[in-house]
Amino acid sequence: MGRAAGGVTRCIPLRPTLESAQGGISSSADWTLDYEKLESMFNERTRLIIVNTPNNPLGKVRYLICKAESDL
Repeated sequence: MGRAAGGVTRCIPLRPTLESAQGGISSSADWTLDYEKLESMFNERTRLIIVNTPNNPLGKVRYLICKAESDL
């Protein structure tokens, strides 16, 4: 959808935490989003951010709070 409008698609996958990466059975709590990487993808040309969750095998739901909203 974004590409059809001339946009650029960028994806950030969930990654296992250090503890879960060492083995064993993991739950959705053992996976995390790299917020620094997410923030580094924004620039002055960013117009739209689509967070597609929980469209992943873990069913993990992420709640993102925009910095602009938190500064109000």
